[in-house]
Amino acid sequence: MFLATGSGCAPFRCMIEHALREKGYTKPITLYIGLNHSQDVFWIDYLENLKREFTNFNYKIAVWKPDNSWKGHVGFITDLVKQDYPDASQCSAYLCGAKPMIDSATELLKQLGCLEKRIYMEKF
Repeated sequence: MFLATGSGCAPFRCMIEHALREKGYTKPITLYIGLNHSQDVFWIDYLENLKREFTNFNYKIAVWKPDNSWKGHVGFITDLVKQDYPDASQCSAYLCGAKPMIDSATELLKQLGCLEKRIYMEKF
């Protein structure tokens, strides 16, 4: 799984594409994107195309302070991870983004059974 806030998505784009296109990775890959506002949402067409091309790829977006037009998840990406992975003991997690997300996601992943040595992060 990949968890990112804002521009933390950028390094994951090439990592995910490399895994899918070059390595033929077949296990599930989910990209969780956390944004402050719904007008900050980006890459929807790109992500939808990738999802159509690779059935093992999925993405989920959480918006903290959406406007009235937002139809997706309101809150944090950690809410979605907890819902999707009640047992994360077999997962590897890549985190890139704001320190509060990294800290809360790391703590949650450990609580869900993800080994600390399988949590890779870049804080900014």
